Amino acid sequence: MNIKLETYSKSITGMIRKDNQDSLFVSGEVNFNNGIDSLCAVADGMGGLDCGSLASKIAIDSIYEYLVGVNFLDLSENQIFYEIKNANLYANSNIFSKGLETNKLMGTTLTYFISINDTFYISHIGDTRAYVLKNDGSKINLEQKTVDDNMANRKNVLTKYLGGKENFEPYIAKEKLNPGDIIILASDGFYNSLNADDIINYIKENKFENLASNLVNYANEKNGSDNITVIISKIKAN
Repeated sequence: MNIKLETYSKSITGMIRKDNQDSLFVSGEVNFNNGIDSLCAVADGMGGLDCGSLASKIAIDSIYEYLVGVNFLDLSENQIFYEIKNANLYANSNIFSKGLETNKLMGTTLTYFISINDTFYISHIGDTRAYVLKNDGSKINLEQKTVDDNMANRKNVLTKYLGGKENFEPYIAKEKLNPGDIIILASDGFYNSLNADDIINYIKENKFENLASNLVNYANEKNGSDNITVIISKIKAN
């Protein structure tokens, strides 16, 4: 099935933090010419380490640089998963190398998806989240598609992140989406301020083009203690 995405995003510093250590990427009208139809990503630099904003930017830049260099047109599913994992390892190496170069400890979360036709491949490390919202006609269901990589008794401590020297296994999954479905990428500043009912109610009550901005503003009003970032994409028939 040929589909297209309608995507909106917003990222703000919040009311407490001095700078925004989140980074995001939305491919928009980028023509990859390699089988990828779209790429969206959110990274949240680790505030407890040095240069969180730089780490999150390197993560975004690195996966883009790696993925545009891969020809996905004739790859099997296993090969697609392999290349997505390698994109994460490439980002991890670049962040770690920059930390050595600058004598800084650097780390970031990273959650992103690439779409190939109607199949979405979701990659995740850290506690940035991906959600999928589906409307079956009678009920709107919002489902978290990623598992937070934090310590059970210390939610602010990550067990996996980009920028460490150890090898790791990112979470990678695929999701078939249909016209009308929505996929959301969000930093913890977003979902720690809002619950599922908040998100669903705003989707019901707002024009889609205003949804990302209004949700971020509402999250900031409710809490605002962290950077807040969201990307919201609706699948549409092409």
